[in-house]
Formats: sequence, C-alpha cells, structure tokens
Amino acid sequence: MLLILVMGYVTYAQEKSTKLTVTEFEITSENLQELQEIDWNSMSEVFEGNKPTDSIRISVAYKNQEEQQLGKAYIKDFKFMVSGITKDQKTLVNTLRNLISTTTNFSHKN
Repeated sequence: MLLILVMGYVTYAQEKSTKLTVTEFEITSENLQELQEIDWNSMSEVFEGNKPTDSIRISVAYKNQEEQQLGKAYIKDFKFMVSGITKDQKTLVNTLRNLISTTTNFSHKN
C-alpha cells in the first residue's frame, strides 16, 4: 500500500485568488518495489504553486510489519527526509532518488 501525504497551506491574495503552498510531501510504502517505481519527474508538480524561496520537506518511508532478512541484514523500517527551498527541489529529489536506489539495490544484492 502506497500512502502519499501532502501538507500545505492556502494563502489569499488581494485579488481573492487562492494559492496552495506545499511545505511537506511524504511517500510511505510497505513494499520496497513500490519505492523503486516512484515517478520522481512528477515531483515538480507538487510544488508548482510555491515561491522559489518557500521552505519544503520531502520524505520517503518504508514501513514493514515484519523484519525482512536481506542476506546478513534485516530491514524493518526506514525513512529518508530532505529539506530545503523550492528552487532547490531538483537537488533534493535527486538526493532522495539516490538514497532509495542505493537502499533497494542493497536489498537485492543480499
């Protein structure tokens, strides 16, 4: 099961237009395969209403009911979180992508 959590707030301009600013975005899964299949390119859509200097936090979590033995290692849960500002989101997303790739590749080697 893949769970996506988006935290944000709404601001109102003088023209009475509504703007959604997303400050936190979290993906949680109970399946390592789902984490490998995240569409990282669509992440920019999540923050498209933000100003370049808005603070953001992106996290990816793996929550498992039982420990899984992966060779000599056991994985129960993990969570990776990065934070910064909207204009640096590509760097933040690449950091998360590399962490997930390294972790899931490690699990397949053992």
